[in-house]
Amino acid sequence: MIDSGKTFYQKDLSKYRNLQKPTEAYYELQDSLSAQPSKIKLNNDNGRVDSLLDSITEQIKNIKFANGFRIQIYVGNEKTMADEAKVFIYKNYPEIDPYMYFNVPIYKIKVGDFLKRTQAEQYLYKLKEAFPAAIILPDKVEIKKGLLVK
Repeated sequence: MIDSGKTFYQKDLSKYRNLQKPTEAYYELQDSLSAQPSKIKLNNDNGRVDSLLDSITEQIKNIKFANGFRIQIYVGNEKTMADEAKVFIYKNYPEIDPYMYFNVPIYKIKVGDFLKRTQAEQYLYKLKEAFPAAIILPDKVEIKKGLLVK
């Protein structure tokens, strides 16, 4: 039968197939396998697995920091300006913490513990009004604080 340019073969060829009947050896093997008890031994290692999972859980609980992002809002050598930037953050954005870094003679103020860059970008747009030079930088952040930032 030909249909739209493609050929389909629809003839029953089952009578031409060479079907082999199971031999006597096949039946003997089946009987011997069903008569033998199973030799599969199951090990119940739930205690070991549970203790391993508990140790992994403890290790995860001890992780305090992760790679994330902070917004740098001030870089300069005037401590009073750095302190003013910190106070501004405390007053206007109490949900994010400011961090002061001092490396002679430079003061840096970074804010936030953002686990995702998109979270940092939301705050960056708000902070640009008061701090036009604010930028997002990769940093180690506290996981607990990062989870609290919305």
